[in-house]
Amino acid sequence: MAGAIVVSVSALGSGCAVSCPTALLAGTIVEHQGTLAVESDGERLVQVVWPEGVSVKPEGDYLILADWFGLHRMAAEGDRVEVGGGQDHIDPTRFRACGSMTVRPL
Repeated sequence: MAGAIVVSVSALGSGCAVSCPTALLAGTIVEHQGTLAVESDGERLVQVVWPEGVSVKPEGDYLILADWFGLHRMAAEGDRVEVGGGQDHIDPTRFRACGSMTVRPL
């Protein structure tokens, strides 16, 4: 893909009690009920538990993923992402992000 920018963010904390599972969630970041979720390539909406230190913040008309203090923009609505993690141990219908995240900005 000509002119593509790919950013790999490895600052995601473990976010998991003991270790980080090795599943991979790929798709597009979308707004869902006031937070950010991932619409997987199969058009399935996956609610994500973002790791400690990652917050969802408004930026203009969109929501973004930012670091704890909101100083570093990690990803935003419309970006394609690949997020490491696995099934949430508290709510198995959600994906718990941990490990690394690759972002392809919109």
